[in-house]
Amino acid sequence: MRDSILRLATRYQLDPNELLDAFIEAWKHGLTQQTDYTIECRHSDAQFGMFLITHNHAISQFPIDLAVLMKPNSFRHYFQGFTLEPVNDSSQAYLSIDELRFRMQHVNIKAKVSEKPEKRQIRTRWGAPAFVSNVQITDDSGSIRLSLWNHQIDAVNVGDEVDIRGGHVVQYAGTPQLRLGKKGTLSINHGPMKPYS
Repeated sequence: MRDSILRLATRYQLDPNELLDAFIEAWKHGLTQQTDYTIECRHSDAQFGMFLITHNHAISQFPIDLAVLMKPNSFRHYFQGFTLEPVNDSSQAYLSIDELRFRMQHVNIKAKVSEKPEKRQIRTRWGAPAFVSNVQITDDSGSIRLSLWNHQIDAVNVGDEVDIRGGHVVQYAGTPQLRLGKKGTLSINHGPMKPYS
């Protein structure tokens, strides 16, 4: 969670403590509006909150463990010494789907969600229950399955345009599959945003 907030802070060029405070305010009041961005708490349960971040017309959804928001001071020491680094535009290069190959790392891609199968419950290798859905994403060059887990699944709908950064390509059931892993991010740029019920 710490690394996710730091990546988000770097991406949007924000102080991580200020960003954490904005998440807390949105969690408590439903919405916070800052000078450059807005954060809305779309849904929360006993464990996680799902937040919609709007920044310069880009929209992202981001899950946060509520334990972080309930005890932020025990989390802030991780941000000590953090300095914002300018975003390196050369690292923002995007590939098309037909360029993806097995074992590729640090994949950036823009595509549209063309199919979203029902999520299914599985047990992880550690025995914990989890939900997974292998959504189909498409661009002008082709399509590939994108593996989404738990709260990531609820963040996308068919027709959404997604921006994936830092993904990697694996082989699954004989075909390439794109995964986010621990370091990849998924942002939603356009498309219908269904409210949580």
